Amino acid sequence: MHLLKQLYQDAAEHIFSALSIQASQSAQMQQSQSSSGLEGQAEAGVGSSSLWETFRVALELMERHDLANLCSQRDVSLFDPQQFTKGGAGAGPDANAVA
Repeated sequence: MHLLKQLYQDAAEHIFSALSIQASQSAQMQQSQSSSGLEGQAEAGVGSSSLWETFRVALELMERHDLANLCSQRDVSLFDPQQFTKGGAGAGPDANAVA
């Protein structure tokens, strides 16, 4: 069971990274549109729907229902990676154990 939890945790970390990159690129695009006088459409809730859903499922499988519920807001700033990464506060007592 520990191995599965580790796989879900790895998935959550990678998906969060992808969502963070998308949000960063969206913010840069919005900034460049603003400076050029164009009205930007980017907002905090950007990102692929499938990535957000996969992130939610990974968090659910990690039994982090509190974090999974935040996925509906589609805002990466609501998440602290330490909550679901190796050695993070929400990773459980055996987060640093070697399998």
